[in-house]
Amino acid sequence: MEYGIKFSQTHFLVKELLPLCESNDSEFKNLGLPLAVLDPYAVDFRYPGEDPTLEEAHLAVETASEVRRFVRTKLNLESQQELL
Repeated sequence: MEYGIKFSQTHFLVKELLPLCESNDSEFKNLGLPLAVLDPYAVDFRYPGEDPTLEEAHLAVETASEVRRFVRTKLNLESQQELL
């Protein structure tokens, strides 16, 4: 529990996770659009039945990398090994 914020397990990045992050650091508002791109992947493609197109998959990976870089910078982890 960082900064006194209890994070629940959620699939709703924009609706639930982003407001918690923004309440601590307003720069997280910049993740609104990227997280909206990623939100459907939490459930829509997690279970059998639907598969993303190759283009959708590439966009999701690029977007997740963008979000990851932002968060790692906020946590002062940018100088650590890339796999961490």
